[in-house]
Amino acid sequence: MNPTSTKGLKKFIFKILNVKSKKILELGCGKGVLSEMLRKENEVTSVDIEKNYQNVLIRDLNKDFKLDKKFDLIVALELIEHLENPRHFFGECLAYLKTGGKMILSTPITDGFKQRIYFLLKRNIYGFREKDYKHSGHITPLMEYDFIRLAKEFNLNIKFRKYKDIRIVELTKKNLLPGNIWH
Repeated sequence: MNPTSTKGLKKFIFKILNVKSKKILELGCGKGVLSEMLRKENEVTSVDIEKNYQNVLIRDLNKDFKLDKKFDLIVALELIEHLENPRHFFGECLAYLKTGGKMILSTPITDGFKQRIYFLLKRNIYGFREKDYKHSGHITPLMEYDFIRLAKEFNLNIKFRKYKDIRIVELTKKNLLPGNIWH
């Protein structure tokens, strides 16, 4: 994904989140653009595999996160397709997500009409071709059905949005008791 699209996606996500006074975890924060936007009115913990941002914790998100608190919101934009095991990633996110908390993910759409036509013609998943693997590290294509299955398995509410050719997945950890932290 090009930097202009990523910046637009982060602005779009920031607008739909509209959060204040929350504990937020941004996974795969890159240069910290979204973390800085959110930090103005929230407590933000930023995580990435390398230090491209001064306020970042270095973690390999293919492994256990090893964090010391729970969060109201976890954001992972354009990350899950770079990971070896999305199920493990989901489990780790839920270990650090408060009951009633939200998780926002984004990933390239791999099962849309345009993408299906491309697959039929080229026998390859657009965005996950050999050149994409080498250039951007896309290794795990996920379809809408994969997210629905994970949401059922982990007992999460799920909602989908779209930004250009990007699928945005909103997952909410179900409350055990009535009431919710989100209005």
